[in-house]
Amino acid sequence: MEKQVKTPKMIRQRRFLLVLPMLALPFMTMIFWALGGGKVEKVEAQAAVKKASTLTCRTLT
Repeated sequence: MEKQVKTPKMIRQRRFLLVLPMLALPFMTMIFWALGGGKVEKVEAQAAVKKASTLTCRTLT
């Protein structure tokens, strides 16, 4: 088995690709929040709760 030679360029690139998700995740989270992600309208939330409660009532009877 031959040993691969890792050039300094390859080492820098691997390090960058390893750190890239840690750099990108905070920015992606801020963009998600800025665009209103994760918010549920009150009417939608109430409808979802009502739907879930009717499903559980039907399965229990």
